[in-house]
Amino acid sequence: MDPNSHTMAEKNELGQVRIANNVIGIISYLALKELDGIYNVSGGVSEGISEMFGKKTSKGIKVDLTEENVSIDVNLDIQYGVKIPEISKAAQEVVKEAVENMTGFSVSNVNVYIQRVRFEDV
Repeated sequence: MDPNSHTMAEKNELGQVRIANNVIGIISYLALKELDGIYNVSGGVSEGISEMFGKKTSKGIKVDLTEENVSIDVNLDIQYGVKIPEISKAAQEVVKEAVENMTGFSVSNVNVYIQRVRFEDV
């Protein structure tokens, strides 16, 4: 799917409101960065966040929009010592809440893929 493709969010007497896939990706990214224990969204999002604003989608976040709902895949690097089931559930919850609140879309699922565990020198 084209990262810049749009799905209708709303149609009213004034016209249509459409939201680009990369906007959903940015919302997801920003929600994930609020969680402690996530080192990075894999795929160079932190290095390439400016690319997302330039209408390029993140390799670490995949968005599938339909007229009815949104499906989101996120690839994460986590910090060593984080409980994977807990951080995964938290990631699903914050992404779902952020996307639904900001867009009005129904999020059908948020799939979390843990790609790496990062060790920090103390």
